[in-house]
Amino acid sequence: MKLDIIWTTQFKKDYKLAMKRNLDIGLLDDVIRILSRGEALPE
Repeated sequence: MKLDIIWTTQFKKDYKLAMKRNLDIGLLDDVIRILSRGEALPE
């Protein structure tokens, strides 16, 4: 099962803010990919 990611305006703003704060965007992208595949996140 694959879920589609809908990039809402609020999510875009939050993503941009995370980039400005120098947070690990790669980690966020990995989490989004895992959830879009319908898998559970590791603990």
